[in-house]
Amino acid sequence: SLLAAGSAFAYGPTVTPDYVIYAGGGAEQNAAFEAIARSLFDTTSGTLDSYTEVQTGTVGKVSRAVFGKTKAAFTKGSATVPAGSKVLIYYR
Repeated sequence: SLLAAGSAFAYGPTVTPDYVIYAGGGAEQNAAFEAIARSLFDTTSGTLDSYTEVQTGTVGKVSRAVFGKTKAAFTKGSATVPAGSKVLIYYR
């Protein structure tokens, strides 16, 4: 299971995302994935969480997830995600 990368959660564990996006690629792209995912979120609202499969403070190579509130609407495939939506993007 994914562990929190920080000691405090921006969203509590009972908050359900409005949208979940799954992505995949090589472990070497984890940092690039996270940078791109974070660019979609409002980083000033205190609603951004980042998770990996390993202990807090270490960089995971198997999976990574970013959960937060979108700062602007964006389109993924045929779906449009409105601004202010709670979105979990999972990369493995």
